[in-house]
Amino acid sequence: MNNYPIRRWNYCFEFATIIKSVITSIKVGMNHWTTFKVVMGYILDILELTLYFWYQWIWFWNPTDFQTQKLGRWRGVANNVGSGYT
Repeated sequence: MNNYPIRRWNYCFEFATIIKSVITSIKVGMNHWTTFKVVMGYILDILELTLYFWYQWIWFWNPTDFQTQKLGRWRGVANNVGSGYT
C-alpha cells in the first residue's frame, strides 16, 4: 500500500468504514449484532468484502469489450454499478 496515491486515500477510508460497520459489536444493547443490521434491518453478505485485499492487482473485462482482459487494482465493492463483485 506504500505506492497508493494519497489523493485516493478516501477510497481506503470508505472501505475501512464499510468493514467496521459489518463487524459484530460488543456494545451494550446491540445483542452482538452489527451496526449495519441495527440500522438497516438485515445482515449484509460480507463475501464480496473478503475476496480481495485492499489495492490488490486484478484482471477485469471492460463492459464494452468482453474479448480482452485488463489489469487493474481493487479499491472496493461498487454498490450502485453492475452486478455483485463489481
